[in-house]
Amino acid sequence: DGRLYFVMAHLDGVLVTEFCDHLDLGLRERLDIFVQVCRGINHAHQKGVIHRDIKPSNVLVTDIEGRAVPKVIDFGVAKAIGTEPAAMTALTQMGRLIGTIEYMSPEQADPAAPDVDTRSDVYALGVLLYELMTGVPPVEKAELMQAGLDGIRAHLERFDPPKPSTRLGTLGTEIHHGTDTRIWRKRISGDLDWITMKALEKECDHRYASPAALADDIERHLRHDPVEAGPPGSLYRLKKFVRRHRAGVSAGLLILVALVVGTIGTTIGMIRAERAEQVARAAADRAEAGLLYQTARADNVPWKRLAYAAEALEYRDRPEYRRLLQQTLESGPTLFALEPAQDSHNPWMAEFSPDGRWLAVAWSKGGTVQLHDTDDGEIRLLKGHTQAVYDACFSPDSNWLATAGTDSTVRIWSPSDTEPVRLWRFDGLACPFWAPDGDRLVVGIVAQGQPLSWRVLPLDGSEPVELGASGPPNTDLMLTPYMDLDPNGNRLALPVADRIELYDMNDLARGPIQVIGRHDVKVAGVVFSPDGDHVLSDDVEGRARLWKLSEPGRGLVREFPAFADIINTHFDATGRRISLGGSTGLQIWDLDLPTAAAPRLLESGHWIFNGAFSPDGDWVVTTGVDRHVGAWSLHRTLPIDLMLEDGSSAVVAFSPDGRWLVSADEQGHIQGWPLDGLRIGDPIPLHHAPNTHYSWLCFDDASRYVFAAVCNSPEGQGTLTRIALDGSGTTLWDGVTCHICVDATGRYVASNADHALGHRYVRILDTETGTTLDLDAPDGGAEFAAGFVRDGRVLAFGAAGLALWDVTDGAYERIADLPIWAILAADRETVIIQDGRPRLTYRRRIGETERERLDLNFSQRAINIVVADTLATHVVAGLIGGEVELLDTKSGRHYNLPVFDAINAYVALDPHGRWIATSRDGVVKLIPLPIDPPRHDLPLTELLAQVSAMSNMRVIHDETGPGGYGWDMGPPPNWSQPPGH
Repeated sequence: DGRLYFVMAHLDGVLVTEFCDHLDLGLRERLDIFVQVCRGINHAHQKGVIHRDIKPSNVLVTDIEGRAVPKVIDFGVAKAIGTEPAAMTALTQMGRLIGTIEYMSPEQADPAAPDVDTRSDVYALGVLLYELMTGVPPVEKAELMQAGLDGIRAHLERFDPPKPSTRLGTLGTEIHHGTDTRIWRKRISGDLDWITMKALEKECDHRYASPAALADDIERHLRHDPVEAGPPGSLYRLKKFVRRHRAGVSAGLLILVALVVGTIGTTIGMIRAERAEQVARAAADRAEAGLLYQTARADNVPWKRLAYAAEALEYRDRPEYRRLLQQTLESGPTLFALEPAQDSHNPWMAEFSPDGRWLAVAWSKGGTVQLHDTDDGEIRLLKGHTQAVYDACFSPDSNWLATAGTDSTVRIWSPSDTEPVRLWRFDGLACPFWAPDGDRLVVGIVAQGQPLSWRVLPLDGSEPVELGASGPPNTDLMLTPYMDLDPNGNRLALPVADRIELYDMNDLARGPIQVIGRHDVKVAGVVFSPDGDHVLSDDVEGRARLWKLSEPGRGLVREFPAFADIINTHFDATGRRISLGGSTGLQIWDLDLPTAAAPRLLESGHWIFNGAFSPDGDWVVTTGVDRHVGAWSLHRTLPIDLMLEDGSSAVVAFSPDGRWLVSADEQGHIQGWPLDGLRIGDPIPLHHAPNTHYSWLCFDDASRYVFAAVCNSPEGQGTLTRIALDGSGTTLWDGVTCHICVDATGRYVASNADHALGHRYVRILDTETGTTLDLDAPDGGAEFAAGFVRDGRVLAFGAAGLALWDVTDGAYERIADLPIWAILAADRETVIIQDGRPRLTYRRRIGETERERLDLNFSQRAINIVVADTLATHVVAGLIGGEVELLDTKSGRHYNLPVFDAINAYVALDPHGRWIATSRDGVVKLIPLPIDPPRHDLPLTELLAQVSAMSNMRVIHDETGPGGYGWDMGPPPNWSQPPGH
């Protein structure tokens, strides 16, 4: 019949204010509840209903499985938009007013005003938000009652309530919701003040257009995004004042002149007081930022360091804070924390389904399995086990999940409806494995004093099939080694004492058919690679070994350095990456990298029980103590660490053809890594000269030879070593010094030296004749050799300028005045010079007078070495202090890479623009190009937004927590697009 009816039902719950106060909820939790209330009211608006009486007693909160769920009740004064209520008997009235006066908008308090619209509910929501944060409404009921019925609207029009943070200031420093009010004022001041006051605007046109818009702005604040609300401008405040006080303004203007002189002193005093308050607030922010920064530097857990550094930047934008944030982002994968299950202890197991749709997390104590739907982020609970769940595995088609628990049961679940479909009970602990067809489960049963027995469990309900037994009797259930079936279900790899035995699952009675390999101590576990051709084993001393089954004669193909307390091992879906989890974190080894490459280390600050790769390889999920479940993004490209012998420092260089990276260290080792695109081979020893400290490397253009120099004396008593990369031999010469460069043919070598008279010169060695030529210009124009140009002349620079020298007859030509430094690009034609003025850099070609200005913007700190690629599109500097700076001369972008904490940074640049290499303390770091755009120069809001997208952990002020801080966890990651994508 066109009328709107309301059905009243009994609802359990607690008033929203009482619920928040009783549980001492923090600001984030209160805002989350408030956002849900806004969404509910907005839903009613979309159905054509205005509530008109939003207040705490009409918002009840219930706890549903640990989640606070608000319910909006009492639509007794609600009306359909554009209609009058059918009955008024249930209205909360005062005279003709509809609603509760302290939550009533000015237009709702005016009986003569036109119909109220949805923005009246926005005003009431603003009052509710005010009360949730301060404990009191913006306008006290007693004040409105004193104004009388006719004066309520006028009072609401005239009275400007203080901002929430200002209102909290009237409470002094007492405890507010379990926390010092000063902490709440800091968090509310700014965004939340503006949002609240925008919702409480007197004129409805200036409020939020809908409750959804108000909720969106709250969520922007929680995401650290800019909010739509902002401080009102001076003109706007003046217009509001004049409108409210027209008569008073007219009278005031008449006496304004008389008061000007008297108010000057007062104004000055107020300005000084406000300035003093600003200074005090700035000092407090600086102190807070400094504390957070120092806390970040001292914390070794990456996600904590990231959150502390981001919070420090929110208080104060400082270069060192940005550098720490950048370094943390570049140091390793990013961590997302996942919500733990209630009434459980620690998670033991995590496993992705083969299609990537589901993530199962099995918990100890409560027997709960969490099922994360990676499509929509929903978390479902599988309850059935009565004790801890220690294993979970998906069928090959991802349609079924098998779980095993210490209650001696195996259960089969359907992830789509979370219902158990099969249950088996055994006289021991079960280890389930799926058959390739996904219709059968192969289960190994471990019982005290019995060998490992095997059964096949059909899913169609038919009787289990006994397969037999394998291995010796079990003596300790708690120390049972972890075995594995190959992907075809035909072979079993079983640790037995110090060896790994291979069984045929179709003929277990035959016993072991092969001993795959041995360890020096007891083997703890084994796992097959996805193709079934490799087995990864680990032992009780933390050593892991990789075995290849198709080549029994080779046996062991790789051994990994000891890693403390290995608990779990895994292959990724490709079989090219493995993970080793233990008490210090999780190591991820890339088998495509050389054996000298170090693994990625995910340091969570927890023991790692399990590490599961997502099928696409973008994520690894770890479980551990302290109810820890972490999802780490592996998508970002990180530097590759290549380990050198003896832990020595080394100089590095790329061959011009891009096929070699060569290192020469201070222990006399020269070795080369073969390069094929972005693939890196194992190092090949090229030369070893004991007690030799190499200090420089370079190549001829044909990449036939690598030249290494030893700087035993600045007067030219050093040694030059030339190594033929085809293995044809090594040649040595005496009489060179540091910083060598070689001509295109490899015949001439230039080096720098200190003259006995006190100035520098350039020495040229002819490798065919063994003779030397010293280029020693009286004007100081040949102090340093920058390189050989294409016609064979050496480019030298010094205090007098830039010059070209003929290596055959010593002819000298000045081509530029007073450079600070000069480098010759790999094309042997382009020279980059820096004039006497800082940051003013030019590029020119040899033989040309025109110079092209480059705004390279190198750091003001001292430069140890600068190199450029073939076309001078990339220029790299190694700085005193260990940082590396990359300049892209095409885009003008500047990258600061805090690679090492070192006195000097020695760098090399691949002539083809694929790699940067730098080394220190036995590690060569390879940084792939191009790298992501630098974050250190982003606007603060954009920088914090990027950090927010990379971790769901936030610092909150909690006086009861360590150092006065606590942690707040946001929603789970977007599995379809990892951070840094």
